[in-house]
Order: sequence, then C-alpha cells, then structure tokens
Amino acid sequence: MATGNITIEQPRWSVDSLALVCGVANAGGGRIIITTDTKDRSSGFRRMRKPFEQVPAAIQRDMGLVCTTAPVMQEGHLCLEIDIPEASEPVASEGIYWLYTPEGNEARTREDILRVRHESEATAWEMRPLPFVKREDMHTNSVLAFGAIPLPNFAAPDEGLRDTLASRLEHIGLTRPHTRELTNAGAVMLAAHPPQFVPGASVRLMTFGDPLFPTGSCDELAGPLGQLLEDTLQLILERYQSDNSPFAANSRTAVPLPPEAALREALANALVHKDYESGVPVRVSLHPDRLVISNVGGLPEGWDMERLLSEHSPRPRNPTIAATAHLLQLVPGWGSGISQMISACHQAGFAAPSFQIDLDEVQVSFPFEPLGAEGQNGSMSSISSGGMGAEKGSAGVGRALDHIAGGPLQNRFVDHSIAAANRLDMTNTDEYVLRVLATNGRATAVRIAEVLGVSERTVRRSFKKLRDLGFIERIGSDKAGYWNLLE
Repeated sequence: MATGNITIEQPRWSVDSLALVCGVANAGGGRIIITTDTKDRSSGFRRMRKPFEQVPAAIQRDMGLVCTTAPVMQEGHLCLEIDIPEASEPVASEGIYWLYTPEGNEARTREDILRVRHESEATAWEMRPLPFVKREDMHTNSVLAFGAIPLPNFAAPDEGLRDTLASRLEHIGLTRPHTRELTNAGAVMLAAHPPQFVPGASVRLMTFGDPLFPTGSCDELAGPLGQLLEDTLQLILERYQSDNSPFAANSRTAVPLPPEAALREALANALVHKDYESGVPVRVSLHPDRLVISNVGGLPEGWDMERLLSEHSPRPRNPTIAATAHLLQLVPGWGSGISQMISACHQAGFAAPSFQIDLDEVQVSFPFEPLGAEGQNGSMSSISSGGMGAEKGSAGVGRALDHIAGGPLQNRFVDHSIAAANRLDMTNTDEYVLRVLATNGRATAVRIAEVLGVSERTVRRSFKKLRDLGFIERIGSDKAGYWNLLE
C-alpha cells in the first residue's frame, strides 16, 4: 500500500508529532515539514537545531524507524523536512497504532492496519487509491473534458448515474467510490504530472543519427494521457520536418512520414496497454529510416500474433485506462487498433509496420520506404514473436554495420552477422547489442540499456542469446571481464 506521497505541514515539533509520524509510516511513508516564519537562515537554524538533532533519535527510540531530516527553503522560509519510510510491519507510538488517512490521523488496531494493507495489495493496480493527491495536482482541462461527454456514453439510462463530474469520474474508476480518492488510473489520465505519482508514466523520445549513436537529443515528456499523446506526436513531427531537424542532411528525409493516423494509433496503444507497474516509460526511437515505438508489457497469456491480427474480443491490460481513452476518443473501438494501423499505412502508400513481441515488451517499427519500394515487395507487414523477419534483419545489419564507429567493421563480423540474420530471428535490440559489443566489448548491460532505452533485463537476455548463437564469448569474470566477438 506504499504511496510515499504524503506531505504534511506542521507549525512546530512536539511529543504529539510522534503519533503523526507513526500514522504516516503505517500509511506508506511520506514527509512532515515543520514550518517556521523565519526568513533569516542563521536565526532559523538556531531555532531548529534542537528538533533537527533530537527528532530522528526520538522516532527511532519510540518506533524503531530510521528517519532523515534536512533543512529546506519553502516560500522564502527555512523549514525542517522529515522523511518517513514505510513501516514494513505496523508500528505503534507509545503502545497505540496510528494510521494517517484523508480524514486525519486515526488510532487503529494492528489488525485494522494489516487489513487495509491487504485490501490495497489485493486491489487491481488501476484501482489502488492515491489518497494524498491534492486538487492543485490535477490538470484542469483534462478533468473538465469529462463534463463534455454525453452522459449515455458513460452508462445506460437505467443505471441511474447522476450527471455530475464527480459521479462520472467515480463511475469509470478514476476515483474511488465514496472517498473520491484518485486512483492510479486517475493519475495517468488526470494528473498534471503523472510521474509524480506513477513512476514511468511518461514518454522518452530519443533521436538517433545512425542505427546506434544518438545525436544528443533525448526528451522526457509527461502529462495526462491525452495531452501526452498530442505532445509526443507534435515533437515527432518537429524532429523530422523542422528546419533544424537532425536528419536534414540525410536524403531519406525527402520521403514523407507514414500517416499520422497510424503513428497516433501505435502510440496510443503503447500508452494504454503498457505495464505501468514496471516504472519504464514508453520509448520512441527516431531513426533516419524508421520510427520505433516500444512499451513494456507483452500479449495476454496464451495469445500469439495470429490471434492479435485476427478478429478478437478486447483484452486490455489496463481496462479502466482503455475505457477512459475510448470515451475521450483517443483510441478507436477495442480490438481494431492494429488493423486500422496497417490499413492507414496502405492507404497512404506505405509499407505496413513490423511488430516484435517479447515476453515483456511490444515493439512497433514504421519503415519510411513507400509501399513497393526495394526490399518491401508490397508485403503486408513483418511480424514475429520474439524476433524480426530474417530478410529485414539481414538488410538492417548490412546497412548499419557500414557506419558503426565512423567506418566499416572487419569483414568477418559483417559476414557472420548477415549469415546469422538469414538463419535466425533476431530482435532489433539483439542487433544493437551486437553492434555495441563490436566496438566496445566492455560495455555493460546497464549502460547499453540506458542508451537504447530498454530494460537491463532485456539487454542481458540479448547477451545470452548472442552467446548461445555463437556470436560472442565472455573473457574473464563477470565483473572484470569483457565480451569477445567470435570468428
């Protein structure tokens, strides 16, 4: 039930404040700020010296919690900030268990606190409450947008839904019934800065000048889902079509982008269906010859690409977010997104995107070659589960390796890579990792993951695959060794 979002301001520290610390720790942790009207730093430090030194010791002595304190400036005044961790087990202050709630600090039994924690953990992620989100944390226009939606869109007339903004938000699951606390889904859809409450609820957009090395441009975008979708699309257009585009010197920029409708659908799918508990942003990689959208979260259990592309009933990972996005007309009817994406590309004269599905990641890649261009052969799409098609992989490796590290690599590596790509399914990440190790065998999984915008686990999986396929071998220990390319 950890929230870490509780922030409470107190005019002074007193013995009664220990009960408040206890309640915050039992509610998931947070901060208490001891305010002061002192603007003079030296005077403020003198006044706070005693609590600054004694507060952590008192908390540890009373509850066994290790808290930290620090002086902070707030609106020109010097204040004392106390960071309180979440208690792993319910704690008591002077024998009394406290729990901080929106109604205040309440005395509870240990069993009450355990029950509240169990209910929170058993609740689906989307519906878990964020009790300490304030009104000023909300994006006003996003909240008001729900007032413009016709009431029948929310519920059938016989459901008796009251036509108020509060009842609408509660009905679709963006707030909790009765308490009106914002849920995780509500934070994604309505908060002005969702990552403040849901880590990773953002889009990371990276621009690559060649298949490996970024041009130095990395943007992190955040906002309520509808605005985040629009802001990301706008930035994509600016990166490719503005006068100062990093691809301006590349002749490929003369080829128009795939249709905006297809890009919008792919990006909306990534935002709606991603695994928000992973804490990993949706990643958009801009390349001279393609655009790649990736999100953490695989297909529903038992599904494969054939079922995904055929007519199927919807199985959204985040049903509340998906339903809300549909109400706001951010996505079309459930279950039709991929077919509309492919259709939009074909109608605009572009090859369909390719799809790569791993256990915990979905990747959509839009090539910039028009339909029927060399290498595309008018194909419907390149789809693989856990890897890319061999033909596409071979061409991609051949083009990319000619430009790595400012010049061609040794022929043995080019030949080996192309031969392997013709025989085996390799993901884009596998190819990128192989290229990195070709130039720097000591590159770590952490660093490669950071550059490519994927998880460390994904890179380590590529290490294992490349080693099993005979591309690389480990020389030395895991800590001090390096990867060597095999002949």
